[in-house]
Amino acid sequence: MLLSHEKLVELVRANKLVENIPESELTKEGGVSFDLRAGEIHEFSGEGFLGVNERKTPDTKLLAKHGNNELSKVTLEPNKYYIVKTIEKVNCPKELASTIISRSTLYRSGILLLGGLVDPGFNGEMTFGMINISSMPFKIEMGARIANIIFHKVEGNTKEYNGVYNGGIIGAK
Repeated sequence: MLLSHEKLVELVRANKLVENIPESELTKEGGVSFDLRAGEIHEFSGEGFLGVNERKTPDTKLLAKHGNNELSKVTLEPNKYYIVKTIEKVNCPKELASTIISRSTLYRSGILLLGGLVDPGFNGEMTFGMINISSMPFKIEMGARIANIIFHKVEGNTKEYNGVYNGGIIGAK
């Protein structure tokens, strides 16, 4: 079951379901999601590894960060992969999970945002993969709305997420 915008606003105000969310998201009419904004954009600067019992994500280099009192833009080069972290912090209680989907302007521009599932109990900024699959550069301004987060009610017992990415961590070492 998807949660309505009215219910989401109630959970933000009472339980800080999403922090750092602009008032415009809370007062918009209808829908079943909140928009999430680009807070940081990173590029890879090292190698990674995924094994059966261990993993190491590639090191990253910060290209831009929202909030330094100036509008900064990043050019997403064709066929290049980036890591994006949101301004918003999500505090998912154990009775909710959420999914992340791209805003349509991105895929209409040849930009693929790779979101996924947010487990019950996750707390932190969201981190996504983003790749420019077009043949042309694309500029993105820090603070731009890039994704939608949709919350779902979880039926039955569940344990809260306690993984390495809790807290909005970019990579696993």
